Amino acid sequence: MRRTPAHRYRLPYILMFWSFNFLAVLFLIGGTFWCVWTAIQDEPKILISLLFFIPAGLIFLFIANLFPEIKIDDRGLLVQFFLGWLMVKWDDVDAVEPGLFFDDVVVRTRALTFFHSLYGFFGFSLMPSFLIRPRISNYRKLMNLIEMKLKLKTQGLTGEEQ
Repeated sequence: MRRTPAHRYRLPYILMFWSFNFLAVLFLIGGTFWCVWTAIQDEPKILISLLFFIPAGLIFLFIANLFPEIKIDDRGLLVQFFLGWLMVKWDDVDAVEPGLFFDDVVVRTRALTFFHSLYGFFGFSLMPSFLIRPRISNYRKLMNLIEMKLKLKTQGLTGEEQ
């Protein structure tokens, strides 16, 4: 199995990814433990503050993973999400469409998490998706490969039959 280097964004995106993921963990896990611990100690009404911590943590998680790094191998795409990588096989990639904003591209799949359905809204879809911006390294090469694999799929061929 041959794996290409990761298609990465530059430093501001990387800083955004790690800082917002850290805040998501802080709010989702730390905020929940703090609320439960405080509620056990003295005031049960403090559990209402979970209505702040959980949505805020999910918003941070959403923002952090807007533009993931992508790796390509023979089986498909590896999409970075939170602290790991999710596999999207070539057969699970459905479409590449322009995004809601000027230069975003939405890649619709059938293989990502339910959370990725939120990114599908950028392409007016409810299917799990991820976003690619032209600022990613080797953007044209990445998009050409994805579009070529989609074309092969629609012609009834798989990547191994080339």
